[in-house]
Amino acid sequence: MHPFSPFHTHMMKILTGLRDAESIRRAIQDGAEYIGLVFNDRSPLNVSMLPTHAGIIPDKAPDVTLSASDAAITDGVGAKKVHFIGIFTDEMPQNIVTRVVNFRLDMVLFDGHESPTVLRSLRRTLGPVAPTADETQYVRPGVRFIKSLRIASEHDFQLCRDFDEIVDFYQFYLDETADFSLLESYKGVIPYFLP
Repeated sequence: MHPFSPFHTHMMKILTGLRDAESIRRAIQDGAEYIGLVFNDRSPLNVSMLPTHAGIIPDKAPDVTLSASDAAITDGVGAKKVHFIGIFTDEMPQNIVTRVVNFRLDMVLFDGHESPTVLRSLRRTLGPVAPTADETQYVRPGVRFIKSLRIASEHDFQLCRDFDEIVDFYQFYLDETADFSLLESYKGVIPYFLP
């Protein structure tokens, strides 16, 4: 296992498929820390936007996500933050930005064939993860990026080079013929997790 893997410090489990605020509240009360909202029209798990029919403003988010105070729950020790992750598959950048803002997403998981150029552009629009002197020029600074990659052989880890300067995490889908020992071939510094 890679020394920077989140598995060494914290297991990252993303709960997906929730589409309404009440289900999300219950999941948080049951201990969910990462909630994935699927934004893919072809998926039955798709979280859709409510149309405003205004033509000049983006559609608005339904009551799916919770306010920051609702999303911080007490576990007896202190408040735990719930992270909302938008899961996108080859979506148009402007639609990603709209959903990041309207759903107040903490992370974006790119689960398709998105190019490094698209991710760089989104990073410039949304803003850096680390605080800067003038954050007013960005749409939503602090959003973390996750890029999913399909891994069938050691050679596939070379794809990471294109994204290393842009993403905060990788999600590796191991090919069905691959063995978990293949992960030992990953020599990068970006943390990863498995679906």
